[in-house]
Amino acid sequence: MNEASTAEPEATAAEAESAQSPELLRARLAVLEEENRQLRDEYASARRSQYRTTALGLAALGVVALAGTVIAPGERTVLFALAGTGLFGALLTWTLTPEEFVAASIGEKITASYAADRDALSAELGLQDDHIYVPTDDRTATLFIPQRPDYELPDAFDGLLIVPENASARGVAFTPTGAPLYQTFREGLAGEPADDPGSIAAQLADSVVEQFELARSATVAPDRTGSGVAVRIERPTFGNLETTDHPVISTIATGLAVELDRPVDARVANTDGETTVLEFKFADQ
Repeated sequence: MNEASTAEPEATAAEAESAQSPELLRARLAVLEEENRQLRDEYASARRSQYRTTALGLAALGVVALAGTVIAPGERTVLFALAGTGLFGALLTWTLTPEEFVAASIGEKITASYAADRDALSAELGLQDDHIYVPTDDRTATLFIPQRPDYELPDAFDGLLIVPENASARGVAFTPTGAPLYQTFREGLAGEPADDPGSIAAQLADSVVEQFELARSATVAPDRTGSGVAVRIERPTFGNLETTDHPVISTIATGLAVELDRPVDARVANTDGETTVLEFKFADQ
């Protein structure tokens, strides 16, 4: 009798704990979500603080230079220029401080997931390794991946799957990940882009590094034959450049295709540690 009585409370306690476990899990999840939100807020606050500290430093430099014009009137021209630079730089840095920051690891995971779907589709359809960025009439480009090694460019890109009667022109057509980045580059460009392939590639490579922060450095080496350009990428932000339509490759290839108004065959030529050499070959329409 005593054994039965003892077993019954134990069973009741186990049932109660089991019944409460979903509530406990939800409570723990809520706590973790709140801690995660606080960490993101602290990270963003720390980054904003770095920008504003820089702004205050520039402002202090400007004020000191301005005060120096009184102490050293013979150097007023230089000091006024230094003061103007410091104060103007402080104003820009303060007002242009970003409100939101996205960790590179998050962007890398999104990019990897996006590329994985395209790689899986390419493997399923037996597509080639060629990636051709073709300019379109609306000042952007389409990424065409052919099904045959002896491919021809299709007459029209009217969907994801390109299945014309000409079997050599079959493949898939994607919207390049670099298309919106190229548009941003174009909008922020002072004046018109350069008119030769090497200079255009250099402008695009600079935007990849300075504007979009997709790599630590990018160096352009034009092909002496005029058939393409090579770009040396150091330490890309989003991992492996050999993934389909990587943002670095896509931005440069899209820009070259649109500005030169000719298809561009983009590929990874060589990878050595954190350095990757990209090749962009100009094709015929």
